[in-house]
Amino acid sequence: MTSQLMEESMRSNNEGVAHAASNHVNQAADEFCKSLRIAQHLLSGVSPEYNDLQSPSTDPMHLPTDMGNERYHHYHTTKTVRFVKSGPSGVFVYQKALILESTSSASMTSETLANRLSTYCAATCYNLALLYHQEGLSTGRSRCIDKAEQLYSACLRLLQNGNLSCLNPTTLLITIIASNNLAEIELSKGMVQTASSHIQFVEWLVYECQVVKLDLFSPEEIHDLMGNMLHGKGMNTATAA
Repeated sequence: MTSQLMEESMRSNNEGVAHAASNHVNQAADEFCKSLRIAQHLLSGVSPEYNDLQSPSTDPMHLPTDMGNERYHHYHTTKTVRFVKSGPSGVFVYQKALILESTSSASMTSETLANRLSTYCAATCYNLALLYHQEGLSTGRSRCIDKAEQLYSACLRLLQNGNLSCLNPTTLLITIIASNNLAEIELSKGMVQTASSHIQFVEWLVYECQVVKLDLFSPEEIHDLMGNMLHGKGMNTATAA
């Protein structure tokens, strides 16, 4: 039953990505929420501390998306699809949604299953956050930006609740991109110190990935992610002045 529900959760997430890519944004949000509800139900059965994560509600959205040239990268459990670029705050915003890949849960311990489910849930939470983020950036709707901020934060809490002493490529990827995008929102709201903290965290993680030769990002993406650090330092200097 657990394996079947995991498959259903992954399928809903991936259908959500497909809907978003086709500009069916409301359907995408519905599928992401369905995926989250299933994953959270499974998580609550193996790890009660995840019960405090509330399933997000959806609002009608009209988000223009353009797949452009598809780029797929295979990780431990995910691959990615690029969305349109944006980022009027001057901070690079990571613009890829995560597609979950099937893995067997038959031989997993409860702890391993909880970590895997939290990663899946965090990936879908990030996808929904990106959907709201894009809507907020394209329409200026502050409510959508606020929702994206909440979802990115929930995504990071999910990963912190898990066993981060054994970070796998997928967990690292989600941690980096959610922290980066959250920093963009924080900077746009004038939360300079909080944003700088997230940007420094991203810089450190990206550097560590390079040290161990973990190929999560293209050279252009690494350049943009690291460039955010200079942007954050510039804003800190301006604030201090």
